[in-house]
Amino acid sequence: MLQINKRNNKLLTRFQADYGIGNKFMYENRVIQTNKLFARCLFIKIDVEKKSD
Repeated sequence: MLQINKRNNKLLTRFQADYGIGNKFMYENRVIQTNKLFARCLFIKIDVEKKSD
């Protein structure tokens, strides 16, 4: 679990850099935020794969 969260934090940092998202993520629970973001990315990916069939 810790390993996943470390990787998600890198993902979040990259996401913040790309989209200029500031304190919205910083002052909330980072792990919950990153897991939501990660889940959203997965769902979008699955959605795209389903549509391409």
